[in-house]
Amino acid sequence: ADIVIASCGGWPKDINVYQMQKTMDNAVLAVREGGCVVLLAECEEGSGSKVLEETCRRLKTPRRSKPIWRSILSSASIRLTRSRV
Repeated sequence: ADIVIASCGGWPKDINVYQMQKTMDNAVLAVREGGCVVLLAECEEGSGSKVLEETCRRLKTPRRSKPIWRSILSSASIRLTRSRV
């Protein structure tokens, strides 16, 4: 589609950007490359992460934040597990 208009479906699915992103992930699958997604979400709690909000305010641009995220990710210990029920 040229334009996709999507709604999270109200509370609690649109309570913050973290939750809203789930709707965006699906909406972009329906729009053509170069198309437009209009996403309706209240996001009354903001991003859902005070640390992320403070970091973005302090660094101001994505380019300035890249070295910080690289440092964080390189020092992180990530382990994926799969549980069988």
